[in-house]
Amino acid sequence: MRRLAIIGGALASCLAVTLGIVAISGASAQSGAQPAAEVAPTLTGVEQIALHAAAVDGDASPTGVEVASTTEGQAATLLDPAQEAPTAIDPRTNAPFAETPVYVVTMHGQFTANRRHVRNGAAVPSGTALNLIIDAKSGFVISMDPSSEAAAVGQVGTAQRLG
Repeated sequence: MRRLAIIGGALASCLAVTLGIVAISGASAQSGAQPAAEVAPTLTGVEQIALHAAAVDGDASPTGVEVASTTEGQAATLLDPAQEAPTAIDPRTNAPFAETPVYVVTMHGQFTANRRHVRNGAAVPSGTALNLIIDAKSGFVISMDPSSEAAAVGQVGTAQRLG
């Protein structure tokens, strides 16, 4: 829960900063163009995001890639049943992040979280499955965790095989 609250807070902060920058630059632009809206990824886009995440974590050719559309709260509970649903508010919708539409993706391969910060002496997370939560409105990767077990994405939505 703490990790998702931190990630949710970071997403909200990044979104607020981005919107502030867009608003400032838009106000000074002489063309009067509207700021760019978030672009929801298609399933092909979700697959590209997932494959990029897999390559970052050490396996550019994962197998068994599956995706389901769900909410952040359901996805978080699927990946860690001990977690409570995030309660922070999504500034885009003024609803709790737990209700934010996401894609939960799982895939098989050999993954190591090389870009994650770990305490000195702590093992870098690794596993034969990579589970992701991807924001359905922006394509932002909310969570990316190597694990020894692939998430059963069909438990939170209709699972579709990608690739």
